[in-house]
Amino acid sequence: MTIRPVDLQVLMPKVQEVSKIQQAKNQGEHNQQQQFATQLQKESQQIQQQVQNSPKSVGTRITKDQSKQPNDQGDRTPEQRQSKDQENEQAKELKDPKLGKILDIKV
Repeated sequence: MTIRPVDLQVLMPKVQEVSKIQQAKNQGEHNQQQQFATQLQKESQQIQQQVQNSPKSVGTRITKDQSKQPNDQGDRTPEQRQSKDQENEQAKELKDPKLGKILDIKV
């Protein structure tokens, strides 16, 4: 398919119009992408600076009566109590006396 001279005269002014339209479209897409990137960056900064909410404890107070209650030793057999006592003794032996004495605080 060849282009005749008459067709060429009609196509030349249209090429410039199409070129301007294409350039405007590309520029619009570029601007939209820039705005989206800026918005994402602002949101990520806001999330980093925002303090995370911790769930509040609801009605968890220990009274003097509750702290003096026995801790379920009546339900255990003598073997279970003895094994539990042995575990507690082993845990005490494994603890390092220096651990938990020094606290580093950074401000």
